[in-house]
Amino acid sequence: MLAAAVPVAASVHAPVPLTGSLGALIVVLEGIQQLCQWHANWIRYRSTNQSLRRELFRCRARVGDYATVPDPVNLLAERMDAIASTEVAGWFTTFSPEPGKTEAGR
Repeated sequence: MLAAAVPVAASVHAPVPLTGSLGALIVVLEGIQQLCQWHANWIRYRSTNQSLRRELFRCRARVGDYATVPDPVNLLAERMDAIASTEVAGWFTTFSPEPGKTEAGR
């Protein structure tokens, strides 16, 4: 909405500081959004959630591999752990410092 307000403010001859402030605010908010990766994190969270739910439903219904193993709960635990480990690795990759950079070198 802020991005749409900039040309509107310019077309109605709003004060230059207002138009410039809108543009600067857009840049700051977009920088924060890129830094925090909210959209990518939400997509990864939902994907992981659906994977965990799917495994739970498959275990409860005793389908696929769950139908043939002697202890389906053990298989469920192993698969849920693998899904969670993948999620943690994704978060670590997203938020770990770049190779060769230290905290002091940022």
